[in-house]
Amino acid sequence: MKKTFIVLVTVLALGLMAGGAGAYDYPNNTLIQGYYKDAPYGTALGAPSTPQPPIADSVNGGYWYDRIGASIYEVYGVDVSATTMSIYTNMPAGGDTTYSVPVADLFFDSDLDGTWDYAIEMNATNQGNIYDVSGTAYQTSQDIYGGTSGTLVYGGRWDSDQQNGSPFSPAAIPVNITASNALSSTNVSWNQLTTGNPDWCIDIILTDTLKGYLTADYAFIWGSGQCANDTAQGKVPLPGGVLLLGAMMGRLVCYARRRRQELP
Repeated sequence: MKKTFIVLVTVLALGLMAGGAGAYDYPNNTLIQGYYKDAPYGTALGAPSTPQPPIADSVNGGYWYDRIGASIYEVYGVDVSATTMSIYTNMPAGGDTTYSVPVADLFFDSDLDGTWDYAIEMNATNQGNIYDVSGTAYQTSQDIYGGTSGTLVYGGRWDSDQQNGSPFSPAAIPVNITASNALSSTNVSWNQLTTGNPDWCIDIILTDTLKGYLTADYAFIWGSGQCANDTAQGKVPLPGGVLLLGAMMGRLVCYARRRRQELP
C-alpha cells in the first residue's frame, strides 16, 4: 500500500509538470470589443470576417473578437513563475511603426478588487519603471483613440467576466501610465524567437520589491499596443498544482508516520 501511494504521488507530480509543458500558463482567450476612432464610444465595430468571425453580444450590443487588425498585435499567452513573467507576442519593442502605435504598459490589480493598482512601463524611455496607478493614474485605449480623426479601429473594451462565461461584462482597457513618480524598477527584455508566431518573448523580472506590491493573488492585463487590438489578462493565485502536490505529500508523510507507530 505504501509503495502504491508513493508511485501514485510520483505519477501525479510528473503529470502536473508535463501538463504545463508546451502550453501557456495563461493562454490568450480574452475577447475584446472594437470601435472606430471617429465614432462615439457606444458605437461598436460591425462584424467583419477577419481575422476570425466575431461573437455577437446580444446584451450589450456589438461584437467580440480575439484580435482586431494585423497579426503584429497578436498575444499568444503568458507564463508566470516565481521570478519571471513571460509574454509571448508578435508586438516588437518599438510598437506598430506603420500606424505609430506605441507598446501598451503592463497593469496589475494587486488584490483582485477590480481596480488597477500598479503598472510597469513597457516603452523604451522609462522601460521597467514601476508606478502606483491607483486612482486611475493611467489612460485607457478609449482615452487615447476615442473621438479622434480617422476610421482606424481600436480595441475599446475587454470582457472582464470572460473566465466565468456569458453574459459579457465590458470593461475599459488600461494601456498608458500617467503617474509621474516611479516607485522602483525592474528589468524588461524583448527576446526574439526563431520560430515565429510568436515572434517575441517579453521577460519581466518579478523582483522582491514588485512582489511586495502584489498579494498572493493578483490580476494582470496587457493590451499589446496602446490601441489594445489584442489583450492578454489573467488571475495569478498560488499555483493549484503546487497546492495539490503539497496536500498529497502531506498525506504521504502522515501515512508514513502512522505506519511507523503501528510497527511492533
